[in-house]
Amino acid sequence: MKSKCILVLCIFFTLVSVQANILTFVDDKANFFSVTGATSVTGPYPNLGVVPNFTQLGGAVFSLGPGASNLHFSTGGGSDWTSAIAGNTFAVSGPESFNLDLDDPTFAIGFDMVESTSNASSTFQITLKNGGSVVDSFTYNTPTSVTVLFVGVASDQAFNRVEVLETVGNSQDEYFGQFFTSTNSSSVPEPSSLLLLAFAGIGCFFSKKK
Repeated sequence: MKSKCILVLCIFFTLVSVQANILTFVDDKANFFSVTGATSVTGPYPNLGVVPNFTQLGGAVFSLGPGASNLHFSTGGGSDWTSAIAGNTFAVSGPESFNLDLDDPTFAIGFDMVESTSNASSTFQITLKNGGSVVDSFTYNTPTSVTVLFVGVASDQAFNRVEVLETVGNSQDEYFGQFFTSTNSSSVPEPSSLLLLAFAGIGCFFSKKK
């Protein structure tokens, strides 16, 4: 009996000690803003052209990811690369991998992006970190067409760094719009259903032993 109680308690604590509870909003822009109330953390991009290593825009510092060589904020000339996303856009030389370090503890982030050409689908991994520790991560695929894709995520644990890694792709560019964040900790509800399920399972177990 004692060993079974210990087993049930171990299962319970495994269930409730999940790393983080996240909601992803891939191609679901309206719902993302409705749930999070996010606002622009970068502001509209200035026409900076090539930035070799890193730069701060608004409340975020952009830096290069693995294999990337330059950051680009618009063309540096009189026009942008794409009219699919309003305003200037952001791109990276090499793999479209970059990092954002955020000034404030953040619970949600989202952005628009678009492929530069058709038939150039890529796979990206988004990793949320807080003080160097991984909060959570997820992957998504871009469309095989020049169609704007919105990507967003909300977490019940704060993060202050976002790593965007292109894991599958080719030499074609992707262009990114400005980034939107929320510092509202209630963007993602607590996993109360998981707790209720765990308590119910324990209750059923002990009631059968009476």
